[in-house]
Amino acid sequence: MYASVNLLYKGQVYQCQPDETVLDALLRQQVPVPYSCKKQTCLSCMMRSLNGTPPVLSQRNLKETLQLQNNFLACACYPDRDMEIALAQDIAETQITAKVIEKNRLSDQIIELVLECESPLEFYGGQSVLLLNYLHIGKKLSIASAGSTKSKDRIELHVECLANNCFAKWVHEILMIDDEVFLGSVSGDMFYFSGQPNQALLLVAWGSNLAAMIGLMQDAFENNHSGEICLFHGVASKDQLYLQAELNEISDYFPNFHYIPCIEGDTALQNVQHYSTDEIVAKMLPNLTGWKVFVCGNWVQTHNIQRYAYLAGADMKDIYLEVMSIY
Repeated sequence: MYASVNLLYKGQVYQCQPDETVLDALLRQQVPVPYSCKKQTCLSCMMRSLNGTPPVLSQRNLKETLQLQNNFLACACYPDRDMEIALAQDIAETQITAKVIEKNRLSDQIIELVLECESPLEFYGGQSVLLLNYLHIGKKLSIASAGSTKSKDRIELHVECLANNCFAKWVHEILMIDDEVFLGSVSGDMFYFSGQPNQALLLVAWGSNLAAMIGLMQDAFENNHSGEICLFHGVASKDQLYLQAELNEISDYFPNFHYIPCIEGDTALQNVQHYSTDEIVAKMLPNLTGWKVFVCGNWVQTHNIQRYAYLAGADMKDIYLEVMSIY
């Protein structure tokens, strides 16, 4: 039996008695936290450990991506050490300052921002982060950096110049090197995790959401992933296609990596596919049994691929979506 331990939550310390769960300890001390079933089913009481891995049994019913971010269910967590804990919405409220150290034009419509964070930002390549300007107006963007770069406090983002989007216009036309911006919460299941290096990976993204796949791919390569990796990049016109040369070079260097650009609206170009991206995926990969699938785009795009992938044999637990705003 473990001795009592301390729980640090919102700057206050609460005692957790032996054989008492984190949830019961907080409720006993009249701390308002969400919960419902107390049976590890509803996931209402999910929290995150900020100072290390939580007990294994407290993560039993969570997806692997949530486990890797040290999330746990408070109703099943019997801590064996002091824990610093937080709710997801509490983490979402935190912001850090970052400085623009590079601003690179990847195409007529896409800007790459390289930011230096004033304090460490925990992320995996492919997740998303909220980028805010000095007025705290901003947009959720995919992270193009490999997870290993977090130790250097650097993060790379792709920003598309969208019609009628004042924030994107500000990034493209006004934001300068050495200017300060703010980064909000990191979120999403869109990242690579080791353990099955031979599993085939399907990556599908539209427009600047390619950034998510760039970050995810880098983590896969750094972990010596040996299974097939197929990247489909969907765009409406040739002006939205970018990083073609670099992705083709990666295809030449890694024989297990395949890059398929999909221009859905322009039929005048050669050597690219001209159907909708989900149709191209279905035509080229009719059987996805055993594959892991990552999709980043708007609601219709992501759910079309999700539906096809499931019907083509992919296990639903192996399909990861990041739905991004089109504005």
